[in-house]
Amino acid sequence: MKYSWCGFLLLLLWSGPTQALTLDEVLRTSHRHAPQIQAELAKLEAERGRIQQRQGAFDWEMNSALSGRTGGSNDGGYFDSQFTRRLQDSNTRLYGGYRVSDGTLPIYEDYYDTTGGGEFNAGVVFALLRDRIIDEERFLFNDAVLAAKQQESDTLLATLRTQYEAIVAYLDWLAAAKRLTVMESLLVLAEDRQQGLDTQHDYGDVAKIYLTENQQYLLQRRAAVTDAQRQLKNAAARLSLYYRDEKGQPVMPVADKAPEAFPALTAGKIDTMEEIERVRAIRPEQIRVDLGIARERKALQLQENAMLPKLDLTLEGVQNMGEARLKETGPEGRALITLSIPLQQNEGLGGARRSRAVLRQLEQEKKLLNERIAAEIQLLANDIEAASAGAGFARQEVEAATAMREAERQRFDYGAADFFVLNMREEKEADAKAKLINEQLALHKAMAGYYVATLKTEKLLPEPH
Repeated sequence: MKYSWCGFLLLLLWSGPTQALTLDEVLRTSHRHAPQIQAELAKLEAERGRIQQRQGAFDWEMNSALSGRTGGSNDGGYFDSQFTRRLQDSNTRLYGGYRVSDGTLPIYEDYYDTTGGGEFNAGVVFALLRDRIIDEERFLFNDAVLAAKQQESDTLLATLRTQYEAIVAYLDWLAAAKRLTVMESLLVLAEDRQQGLDTQHDYGDVAKIYLTENQQYLLQRRAAVTDAQRQLKNAAARLSLYYRDEKGQPVMPVADKAPEAFPALTAGKIDTMEEIERVRAIRPEQIRVDLGIARERKALQLQENAMLPKLDLTLEGVQNMGEARLKETGPEGRALITLSIPLQQNEGLGGARRSRAVLRQLEQEKKLLNERIAAEIQLLANDIEAASAGAGFARQEVEAATAMREAERQRFDYGAADFFVLNMREEKEADAKAKLINEQLALHKAMAGYYVATLKTEKLLPEPH
């Protein structure tokens, strides 16, 4: 007997009670593994890669050339190497290099003719009009930076929406489990009564018609349980899109893991005007529109830049080394100004016209978005208030229905109540419990929507354990 008890205790320790599935656990696995979030993170990484790609326009670059002759009256050749770099903060180009020649060069290559020790040169090119404030390369880099910031907003928005969907899926699953419990309890009452009626019929205390009537209720309640089981399985399948294991694979939670109560989702005192002002400028959708406006303003600036004359100033210093042949060996300084004027400006004018129209469009979208955010928060606050009151009324209704059912059962046990009325009281109680579940579900869904609308990220993005 001693060993039997030990084996029983070991069995209990090995199996243990089924641990309830919490909302926090669902949100944690969803945040870590949901494909919707992972896809947005991959897009963000791609945008950051594009920033680095555009940065390449401002990298140092080396260009070299080696020239020689295989015949003709000139036997000279040269080697020329130069380092160049565009400065990112301004359209200024730095360059410096070294060239050396040997032999006799033709007159059209006199530029490469150097002293015996070669020639060092360094210079800087300034853009004075066109490309001074902005140019194609700087525009593309800045646009990539703004695009990455837009993707950061998109990633946050997708994360919040996914977590909201995870909460809704969890709440639907929990509500389905609760409805199944109510239907199963109602079925148990009919099954117990059927056994009692069978015994009473055997003793001749009740007519067979009562057994037939209860059998009808029994079949109806079994059908209701079957439908509730179907709804629970469907809810579990939807929840598996967000509840995942450590490898990111979907997990369908069983009914035994459903907790007894809904999770504690509270908002405290809701000040809609204060919340609207607080989140209006920090909502991801708003940030995305603002960044879109910033990008289009840069595009407009680039088009206006294209209509300016191109006026560049080059300053260069040269130092020949070694013995001179045809050139002085002292340092030289050079200055060069180049001017280019566009005679027709259709490209710039058309681009600027398009950008101004897009800016007007984005400003209207921003205005509409502000109005929608305000309306969304107000509607959610209204839903929370109504659902909270509805849940309170439904709870009182359950208490009243339970009292009526219990009183009718006692009357029935003493033979003073009608069989039909007792069944009606039981179903009224079940309906009241189902109504309470639905009201609680509506309240918690409204709260989840409120968390997203007001950026209560601490409620939606739990810290990993």
